[in-house]
Amino acid sequence: MSLQKCDSCNTNFKWKVIYLSLIKGYKPIQCSKCSTEHKITFTSRLIVVGLTILPMLIFAYFLSPFNDFTTIMISIIMAIIGSLFTPFLVKYE
Repeated sequence: MSLQKCDSCNTNFKWKVIYLSLIKGYKPIQCSKCSTEHKITFTSRLIVVGLTILPMLIFAYFLSPFNDFTTIMISIIMAIIGSLFTPFLVKYE
């Protein structure tokens, strides 16, 4: 598992830059070395949803044996943990 590189100059994107791009609504990433702009692919957007929202919803609606507050807190924690892995799996063009 590694972070994506710039298509033009092969410079690695930093985890923080990719993560902030995702948090800011899939904002395009600009390479720090050659200033090439990279946009997230549609399939990568689906991956982000799959790692954050879906596990949270599945747990909250189908698997939770807890009360409402505990279920919500665990679901939020699951979403945060899932989102931490997304920079390793998303692709930019």
